[in-house]
Amino acid sequence: SAAYIGKKALDGMFASINTSALQQVQETTFQALLNSEKIGSQLYSYVSTYARTSALGREDIAKGVTSALTVTRDLGQIQQFIQMVERLYAKDPTKGAQQAVFSLKELLAGDVVSARGVYGITGVSGESIRNMMGTGDVQGALDYISASLDKFGATQAVVSKNFDGLTIQTELFTSNLRTAIAENAKPVMDQFAVTMQRLNAEMAAGK
Repeated sequence: SAAYIGKKALDGMFASINTSALQQVQETTFQALLNSEKIGSQLYSYVSTYARTSALGREDIAKGVTSALTVTRDLGQIQQFIQMVERLYAKDPTKGAQQAVFSLKELLAGDVVSARGVYGITGVSGESIRNMMGTGDVQGALDYISASLDKFGATQAVVSKNFDGLTIQTELFTSNLRTAIAENAKPVMDQFAVTMQRLNAEMAAGK
């Protein structure tokens, strides 16, 4: 019916606005973590470029970068972290990109529960990771986690082999399309934010 079509159109519009708002928040978060608007925006541009050829969507990559930024500012280490997220995702795409980001974030904190329960990665010493991170050996922790992923099939070779498959290609197309629509929705999002500010001000004034 016309009402159903109209509702779906509105749902799609608001989803695009929400994604656009999330993109803005993620860029602002980069700027805050790096204490520089310029460098934060440059890093977000790097994420945007990387996402165009990644099985992960821009928003998921940005979440991974945010996690990595809490422990390192080294771009090589950040990229290694993202590649490991891709490897976990490629190992089992049905678990979703957000789960891959979460599990790797937990691993980097020395929490092995998610990696073991969701991806079947066992034998990883959370204590060893915590000790390395505690002494500032971020590279050692990343390399240790990377070797553990390799043992259980979450390899770079799997990423390359699965990249041309239907599941990954569909996700790549969908995430890039969602990102592109959200970028085009930014003017609407900006105007909507102004409208909401006005409504909140009027509500606070008792109107």
